[in-house]
Amino acid sequence: MDREIDDAISGRVYDNQRSWVFWAIAGIAVAIFAVTMISAALAEHTPETCKTRVEAVKRLSTKYLEASKGMGTILNKAVLELFVARSGGWTIFATDAKGCSRLVAAGENWQDVPWNPPLPGKDS
Repeated sequence: MDREIDDAISGRVYDNQRSWVFWAIAGIAVAIFAVTMISAALAEHTPETCKTRVEAVKRLSTKYLEASKGMGTILNKAVLELFVARSGGWTIFATDAKGCSRLVAAGENWQDVPWNPPLPGKDS
Protein backbone atom coordinates (compact mmCIF):
# COMPACT_ATOMS: atom_id res chain seq x y z
CA MET A 1 0.00 0.00 0.00
CA ASP A 2 2.81 2.41 0.85
CA ARG A 3 4.39 1.72 -2.53
CA GLU A 4 1.12 2.58 -4.30
CA ILE A 5 0.95 5.86 -2.40
CA ASP A 6 4.58 6.63 -3.21
CA ASP A 7 3.99 5.83 -6.88
CA ALA A 8 0.86 7.97 -6.95
CA ILE A 9 2.68 10.90 -5.32
CA SER A 10 5.66 10.51 -7.67
CA GLY A 11 3.31 10.40 -10.64
CA ARG A 12 1.50 13.51 -9.44
CA VAL A 13 4.77 15.40 -9.03
CA TYR A 14 5.83 14.31 -12.52
CA ASP A 15 2.46 15.37 -13.96
CA ASN A 16 2.74 18.77 -12.23
CA GLN A 17 6.24 19.25 -13.61
CA ARG A 18 5.10 18.25 -17.09
CA SER A 19 2.10 20.61 -16.77
CA TRP A 20 4.41 23.50 -15.82
CA VAL A 21 6.62 22.83 -18.85
CA PHE A 22 3.58 22.66 -21.14
CA TRP A 23 2.24 26.00 -19.90
CA ALA A 24 5.67 27.62 -20.14
CA ILE A 25 6.03 26.50 -23.76
CA ALA A 26 2.45 27.56 -24.53
CA GLY A 27 3.10 30.98 -23.00
CA ILE A 28 6.24 31.48 -25.08
CA ALA A 29 4.36 30.44 -28.24
CA VAL A 30 1.55 32.91 -27.49
CA ALA A 31 4.09 35.69 -26.86
CA ILE A 32 5.86 35.01 -30.16
CA PHE A 33 2.54 34.96 -32.00
CA ALA A 34 1.47 38.23 -30.36
CA VAL A 35 4.74 40.00 -31.21
CA THR A 36 4.46 38.79 -34.82
CA MET A 37 0.86 40.01 -35.14
CA ILE A 38 1.65 43.36 -33.51
CA SER A 39 4.70 43.89 -35.71
CA ALA A 40 2.61 43.19 -38.81
CA ALA A 41 -0.08 45.61 -37.64
CA LEU A 42 2.44 48.36 -36.93
CA ALA A 43 4.25 47.86 -40.24
CA GLU A 44 1.13 48.67 -42.25
CA HIS A 45 0.92 52.47 -42.70
CA THR A 46 -2.29 53.19 -44.55
CA PRO A 47 -4.59 56.07 -43.61
CA GLU A 48 -7.54 53.67 -43.23
CA THR A 49 -5.84 51.62 -40.53
CA CYS A 50 -4.09 54.44 -38.69
CA LYS A 51 -6.00 56.50 -36.12
CA THR A 52 -4.76 58.71 -33.33
CA ARG A 53 -4.93 57.22 -29.85
CA VAL A 54 -7.55 59.83 -28.91
CA GLU A 55 -9.75 58.71 -31.84
CA ALA A 56 -9.30 55.04 -30.96
CA VAL A 57 -10.10 55.52 -27.26
CA LYS A 58 -13.13 57.71 -28.05
CA ARG A 59 -14.56 55.11 -30.45
CA LEU A 60 -13.99 52.24 -28.02
CA SER A 61 -15.60 54.11 -25.13
CA THR A 62 -18.60 55.54 -27.01
CA LYS A 63 -19.50 52.79 -29.46
CA TYR A 64 -18.40 49.69 -27.55
CA LEU A 65 -18.45 50.99 -23.93
CA GLU A 66 -14.92 49.69 -23.38
CA ALA A 67 -12.52 51.09 -20.80
CA SER A 68 -8.77 50.67 -20.36
CA LYS A 69 -7.80 47.50 -18.54
CA GLY A 70 -4.03 47.55 -18.98
CA MET A 71 -1.08 48.53 -21.13
CA GLY A 72 2.56 47.73 -21.76
CA THR A 73 5.42 48.64 -24.05
CA ILE A 74 6.68 46.63 -27.00
CA LEU A 75 10.45 46.83 -27.36
CA ASN A 76 10.27 50.58 -26.55
CA LYS A 77 8.75 51.10 -30.01
CA ALA A 78 5.02 50.99 -29.28
CA VAL A 79 2.41 50.80 -26.53
CA LEU A 80 -0.03 47.91 -26.46
CA GLU A 81 -3.38 48.58 -24.75
CA LEU A 82 -6.25 46.36 -23.68
CA PHE A 83 -9.79 47.74 -23.43
CA VAL A 84 -12.65 45.70 -21.95
CA ALA A 85 -16.42 46.26 -21.68
CA ARG A 86 -18.64 45.01 -18.85
CA SER A 87 -20.45 42.93 -21.48
CA GLY A 88 -17.23 40.95 -22.09
CA GLY A 89 -16.18 42.59 -25.36
CA TRP A 90 -12.49 43.40 -25.61
CA THR A 91 -10.06 45.16 -27.94
CA ILE A 92 -6.28 45.29 -28.13
CA PHE A 93 -4.61 48.05 -30.08
CA ALA A 94 -1.06 49.30 -30.46
CA THR A 95 0.18 52.87 -30.80
CA ASP A 96 3.59 53.44 -32.39
CA ALA A 97 6.08 56.22 -31.62
CA LYS A 98 4.57 58.39 -34.37
CA GLY A 99 1.18 58.30 -32.62
CA CYS A 100 -0.48 55.95 -35.09
CA SER A 101 -2.89 53.49 -33.39
CA ARG A 102 -3.97 50.25 -35.03
CA LEU A 103 -6.27 47.41 -34.09
CA VAL A 104 -4.40 44.24 -33.15
CA ALA A 105 -7.24 41.98 -32.00
CA ALA A 106 -10.82 42.11 -30.72
CA GLY A 107 -13.25 39.59 -29.35
CA GLU A 108 -15.95 38.68 -26.87
CA ASN A 109 -16.36 36.86 -23.57
CA TRP A 110 -13.42 38.46 -21.75
CA GLN A 111 -12.93 36.97 -18.30
CA ASP A 112 -10.62 38.29 -15.62
CA VAL A 113 -8.57 35.65 -13.88
CA PRO A 114 -6.71 36.24 -10.62
CA TRP A 115 -3.00 36.71 -11.02
CA ASN A 116 -1.20 34.70 -8.37
CA PRO A 117 2.50 34.61 -9.16
CA PRO A 118 4.45 31.93 -7.32
CA LEU A 119 6.44 33.11 -4.34
CA PRO A 120 10.22 32.81 -4.71
CA GLY A 121 11.40 29.51 -3.30
CA LYS A 122 7.90 28.07 -3.01
CA ASP A 123 6.68 25.15 -5.13
CA SER A 124 3.10 25.50 -6.33
